[in-house]
This record gives sequence, structure tokens and C-alpha cells, in this order.
Amino acid sequence: FLNRTAEAMKGLEEIITDNPRSEYSSAAWYELGLIYKDHSTTAGLDSIKVDSTALLVFRLNTKRLEPLKGLSQKLLSYKLAEMAFSNVSKDDPYSLLVEPADRFIKEVQNLFNIYEQIEASDSTTSRDALARLEFLLAEHHENIGEMELARAGYERMLLNYPNTIWAPKAAMNIARISANLGDSTRYRQS
Repeated sequence: FLNRTAEAMKGLEEIITDNPRSEYSSAAWYELGLIYKDHSTTAGLDSIKVDSTALLVFRLNTKRLEPLKGLSQKLLSYKLAEMAFSNVSKDDPYSLLVEPADRFIKEVQNLFNIYEQIEASDSTTSRDALARLEFLLAEHHENIGEMELARAGYERMLLNYPNTIWAPKAAMNIARISANLGDSTRYRQS
């Protein structure tokens, strides 16, 4: 099995370019948004280049391109996902994909904010602040229904920051999620 995501991205960009402001381009923007949203977890994708040629499909002028240059690959992928999802309603306001795209916009904005804070933290950042960010990330996964990821995130937070104000909350969430998933042995241990 070959990873064909890069090929799919190129095809989606062609659809957007060849069929502007149509139901086809709207659907292509949605799919492109999904790819960028998961870009950092997709194996085999090259890093995103921040230049007007690489991001031609977004039609970015210098003023809009400049703030993207300092972002990490993870933050950049979330920002591009947000831009792609916002183009869904611009290209076809009546598309059935507008509502899910709007939900994804909120999701990637939330992830962008969390990871931006994580990347900005340094050795002077308090353990409670770092624990809070880990907790928020786990909570995000829980809110979008990714219960296994949420539980793993709470467990990681509890392991890395056991003596913070966030530890009891994480332990309670681990127990609740484990009970909801029917994993009784796990929530009794918490």
C-alpha cells in the first residue's frame, strides 16, 4: 500500500483551480482541510513549504503569507486546515459540507491555540501551566469523541504532572472514560 495523500492533494488543488466557486471546489476544499488537519500525523508527507508557489491554491498575497512563515509544521497545518475549511462556504454556501467544515474550523482553532501555548512554553513555565495544556488537549479529544486518545492524554498528564492541581481532575476523567468504555479494571486502578 502506497501513501497517496500527496497525489490526492495535487488532484484536489487542480479541482479547486479548474472549477472555482463551485460545488466541486467546495468539496475539494473540505477534503484538503481534512488532509491539512491531520498533516502532522500522516506518514509520508513532505513538510509544508511556505511560499507563494507551494501554497498557490490559497491565493495568498505577501501580507497573508508572511505570518505563516514563522509557524511550526504542526501550527502551519492547522492554520491551512482552517483556511481550507473556511473556503468551503465561500465556494458553495449551500453545500452540505458547510456545517461540518464550520465544526472543523472550531476544532483546528482550538488545537492551534493549545499547541501554540505548548510550543511557547519553556523551562520557566510552571508545571501547573504545562499540566493544564496537556489536560486541555486530552479534553479536546474527549469533546470530539476520541475517547481512547483522551484517556491516553489524561494518563500521560497524570504520569508527567502527578503533583499538580490538574492531576485529580485527570484521574476522575480517566475513571469516567474507562467506565463509559466498559473497562472496569482500568477505572478501579485510577
